[in-house]
Amino acid sequence: MRTLLASCLLLGVGCGGSSASSDTQFANPDDPAYAASFEGELDPRVSTSAGEPGGYVVLWPRIVPADPDGALSATASAVQQRLVAMVNEAAADHPVDVRPDPERVCPRAGCRAASVGAALLHRQGSCALVAITAPPGTANAHLDPWVGRVEVLNANPPFRDPPEQSVRVEDFVPCGELIGQLDENADVILESVRSVRRSP
Repeated sequence: MRTLLASCLLLGVGCGGSSASSDTQFANPDDPAYAASFEGELDPRVSTSAGEPGGYVVLWPRIVPADPDGALSATASAVQQRLVAMVNEAAADHPVDVRPDPERVCPRAGCRAASVGAALLHRQGSCALVAITAPPGTANAHLDPWVGRVEVLNANPPFRDPPEQSVRVEDFVPCGELIGQLDENADVILESVRSVRRSP
């Protein structure tokens, strides 16, 4: 019951037995949605690099809700490094551009390279993780559950749509244990990393 309640609070929905829809708004007033927050492309969360054609951009993980005190920075860094390792395994001979905190999304016109990132969702010391891969340009992204039990409501959300609006967390793990569980679903995520560069 505690896990169910935490899931409902995280997503800002009630727990009266009805399932959340894919347009559920995440209750996070300090962190506006992508489309509303990048006017003029001056937002520091936009990558200052679009990468190289045929390569990858590894974005900084999106932390939701925002983490102004940096409590999850070390966890986010470990997640990004795991993604870098997957990219290097998938295409060691292609350029890889690793973006620093807080560059977590491609420019409005899209990246020239395939992009790889993650959404780190947290609530009261508990975390869940979703991998995000996207082909070059402005095509839809692809979401894969990573750590925790996450239901994906829309596996291919539109370019720069907030990924947390397309998932529902059913069970979290303690944030302190997340790094030790990064091998969960690694084969599935690695295949998404491989295939995204080949996407049209």
